[in-house]
Amino acid sequence: MKQKDSTNWSVSTSFDQPKISGLTLAWFSVSPGEYSSNAAMDPITVNYVTGIEFPKLPFVGTQELSSINHFKLTQNLPNPFNGTTTINVTTETVAPVMVEISNIMGQTIYTVDAGNVNGTQEITLKSNNMEAGVYFYTVTVGNESITKKMVVK
Repeated sequence: MKQKDSTNWSVSTSFDQPKISGLTLAWFSVSPGEYSSNAAMDPITVNYVTGIEFPKLPFVGTQELSSINHFKLTQNLPNPFNGTTTINVTTETVAPVMVEISNIMGQTIYTVDAGNVNGTQEITLKSNNMEAGVYFYTVTVGNESITKKMVVK
């Protein structure tokens, strides 16, 4: 590599004071003489921010998110269905269970009061008066809810 005279190097550095405590906004510029004898080249400017820290989340992805709930909900079977389908709700504590069926627009089609559950309960959902399409069922146990998608054919 060819040794360059120190007079060809011109690096300017500037550090702006951050407006948010803990952040540093910096930029530096490199002139064409630093890396090439071709003076027609544009200088390179690099901008970067340091000091940003994101909080650590207790979970990654949607599978672990659903494990935060104190109950489990199976996907409806069969799916897609016409007529009836079943879901299983499992909880370790006695709690009231409500199921709400809604369309893709978020409008409630009907609700089912499944009573109190302690352990596993099978709930049958009917497709009466429901046109073919995508629907959502939201199961609420106590004050926690899980929503899943189902398809009526």
